[in-house]
Parts: sequence; C-alpha cells; structure tokens
Amino acid sequence: MAVPSVFCAVVILCLGVVRVTGGRCPTGWSPYEDEFCFLLRKETYNWFDATSVCRTMGAYLAEDTSDSRHTFLNDLVHSHGFTSNYTWIGLQDFAEENVFVWSHSGRRAYPTFWGPSEPQDKGGEEDCVALHTGGWIDNNCEDGRGHFICEKPASGDEDEAIIG
Repeated sequence: MAVPSVFCAVVILCLGVVRVTGGRCPTGWSPYEDEFCFLLRKETYNWFDATSVCRTMGAYLAEDTSDSRHTFLNDLVHSHGFTSNYTWIGLQDFAEENVFVWSHSGRRAYPTFWGPSEPQDKGGEEDCVALHTGGWIDNNCEDGRGHFICEKPASGDEDEAIIG
C-alpha cells in the first residue's frame, strides 16, 4: 500500500499547491448553491432596521432573483413556520414609483414574483417588498414590521497549503 501514498505525495509536491474550494456559511446560515448564505431572522423590524441588522453581520437583505432562489427563500420561511407574517427582502422603489430595484446590487427586479393584486402602494407609502404567502407584497418601510432574510456570499476563502 506504500505505492498510492508515495504517488499522492509526488503529485502534491509536483503541483506545489493543494486547494480546497467551496463556499462556507457561518453556523446557523443556510447555504444556497455553494455561493451564498442566508439567515432568516425571527425578530420583527421595519425594513430600514432589518437592513441595518443585516449590515452588522456583513450581509444585506436577500435578493430574490430567480425561480430557484424564490423557491429556496419560501422554503426557508415555511421551514421556520413564519407563513402568517411577512418577511422583508431587499427590494424597494425609492427612486421611482413602481420601478423596483435590489438595494444591494442596484439591479431592477427580474423576474418578479408579485402576489395577487400587488404591488398596491397603498396611500403612496408602500415602497419596500416582503415575501408573503409565497409571493411578494409591497409594504410600508417604516411602519411595517416583519421577519427578514439576510444574505451574504459564502466565504469563498480557499484553503491553500503551499508545499515545499
């Protein structure tokens, strides 16, 4: 059995670097596609305070940018039993009414997952978006209180061991 061990050692010495890749999420965070980490927070805040809490963790409110992400985020909410309330995500229309952009990336929302009769912009005061019963709703950023989902990239730090 010495031959495989010697062979492995020779390959490592010839390559010079051993690299272990793959994103890592902090304890309690849920990984998504080895690239991102999500954390559902059970306390309820307005949208601005939720944004601040995420920022203190080096994160931002979640961006719901694809069918698979949308399913993932809804499953995260349902797995914690938060279906009766709403859950803030990082979508808003501050700059121009009904032009919703992600607060972190600044990209316009596409695709969209609006719930029935949404967005409503009741009283001209609903500029922030939350997940609710599987779709999106717009809500009052300051007066509305909801759970929220933080997102950050998986720690792409690669463990490198330089040999020799």
